[in-house]
This record gives sequence, C-alpha cells and structure tokens, in this order.
Amino acid sequence: MCGIDAGYFLYGRVTDKIFASDDRETPAVAINDGVVCVPMKTWKAFLVQLLNIAGTGPIFGSILTAIPAAFMSAVCMTYILTAGEGFGISTKIAVPVGVCFAAALLIVYIVLWTRSQKHGRERLL
Repeated sequence: MCGIDAGYFLYGRVTDKIFASDDRETPAVAINDGVVCVPMKTWKAFLVQLLNIAGTGPIFGSILTAIPAAFMSAVCMTYILTAGEGFGISTKIAVPVGVCFAAALLIVYIVLWTRSQKHGRERLL
C-alpha cells in the first residue's frame, strides 16, 4: 500500500508540473450556446466521475487487480476535487483525500472478497 501511495504522490507532482492548471474558461462557459456547450453543475460532474469509478468494478473483478482499481479511483477522486468543474480544492488537500478514498475502497473490496470466498461464491455480487 505504501508503494501505491508513493507512486500516486509522484504521479500527482509530475502531472501537475506538466499539465499545470490555469484559470481559462472552459468551452462550456466561453461558448455557452444553451444547446451543445452548457456548463454542468458541480454535483452532476461529481456523479459522472463517481459512475466512471463504479463502472470499472466488473473490469477489475479479481483480487489481484484491486490495486490498479484503487489507484484509478484515487486519480478520479483527486480530479473531482481539484478540477474547475468539480470542487476546485487545492491539491495539497485533494491528493491526501484521494489516497484515503482509494485506501478505503481497497479495504472494502478486500473485505467483500474475503466474505465471498468464505461463503463459496465466485463473485462479489
């Protein structure tokens, strides 16, 4: 787990230096024609990203692939927290929250997996 955390922090620093955030308007705000380019509410953007995380559950179905799923959920959660269309929180707060979110998901997954193995089921659901 420490390796994931270290890699996640390193990945965050490198991508922050390469793709530095700016204060430019998004096309939805700049163009805003009311049809195609319309700004999305924060809670809807959060829900879309959360569904992207949940949608990968069937893909990462093995206990051996739970770690990449946790890493991907940490990246998505950090994006939700830092992005302009998300909550716009500082990366100093968002990155640790993303790591904690990933750790919590990994723990829940492992608990559910061990319970399913205990009851002789092949899958979690």
